Amino acid sequence: MSNQDIIEEIQRRAEAIHRQYETHFAGQPRISRDVELLTAMVAEIDETIELTRDMDPLSRDEAIHPLLLHREQYITEAEHIRQAQQAGPEMYAAHEIRLCLNAISGSYHRHFAAMSRATRDPEILRELVGELNDLDAHLEGLKSELSDEMVTSLSGSISDGRNLYSSELDLIDEAANSGDLDEQANRLALLANHQFKIYREHFSGRSRNTRRVSLLQRVIRALEGIEVRMNQLDAQGTTFAANQQNVEIVRERLGMYRTEIDQIQRVKQESNLDSLMGSLGGEANEIFSVYQNEFAGQERTSRDLERLNGLCDGLHDIARQMMDLERISANETNQKNLRLVLETLDVYNREYEHIQKAQEN
Repeated sequence: MSNQDIIEEIQRRAEAIHRQYETHFAGQPRISRDVELLTAMVAEIDETIELTRDMDPLSRDEAIHPLLLHREQYITEAEHIRQAQQAGPEMYAAHEIRLCLNAISGSYHRHFAAMSRATRDPEILRELVGELNDLDAHLEGLKSELSDEMVTSLSGSISDGRNLYSSELDLIDEAANSGDLDEQANRLALLANHQFKIYREHFSGRSRNTRRVSLLQRVIRALEGIEVRMNQLDAQGTTFAANQQNVEIVRERLGMYRTEIDQIQRVKQESNLDSLMGSLGGEANEIFSVYQNEFAGQERTSRDLERLNGLCDGLHDIARQMMDLERISANETNQKNLRLVLETLDVYNREYEHIQKAQEN
């Protein structure tokens, strides 16, 4: 290989290695990071440096300088991680709450940030507010285990999120009633199609054992509200041709979804906790596999954001169900799986933002 070929190969490897650092370590809580991955990355750097052994000293020094800087950075970070992981169990409790907050804010970003309020699904926001209320109650029970500083920080984040989402709900409700009757009827059709899409992606043809009942209940609430509003617009004189037909479609889907809820609940009642935990773990592994094949190490400008949004929603659903199981019975395997799912969701949410920025530029 010529010097130029070696330099290009070194640059390619260096970028791939550092991208792992950006994905798994940059800006992440050290208490949950994998030191062994950093150690492996340092070993990759050492192997890459070996490629330059036959280069002249000046060219070699210039080629490996960025690698040496990253090598020192990774070794230092590994030591900081080891120190953080020697902390007490209260740090892990705070970390899990922070991961839940990140999951909630990630969902808000993907579904609401910089998007037209008139077309947003308010039921998602109501669900996020409910999750924040649950986290607040959970934090209240942990106050004796956490420092005052941790409690203040976490409580502030919960309160800020709740205030933001509650205010946004008011603005979405206001926007939903904007425009003339036909414009509103058209938007309702789009909102109904959004609910149908949720069912298609998260329920149709999927194992009932791993479906989240409260998600389908959320879809039903949304469609019930849409049906009421469509009928109101009809009575008010909308000329939107498809409105009455859309009412019939919504009514038909509501009947089907209510029947499906009964079926899901029956399957879950017949399953034991170990079976449910195992099924949720398997579902998470399927999502991990899709992400690995379609997103990991890929060119961000060509990735499908809607696809990643669906993977994030899927993991968030799994985490919610694992938390429900945790309230029923504390189980070490479920706790480990929950932490893994939340940490992975954190990575996916950040990758969503990276892809979004890359595609905007």
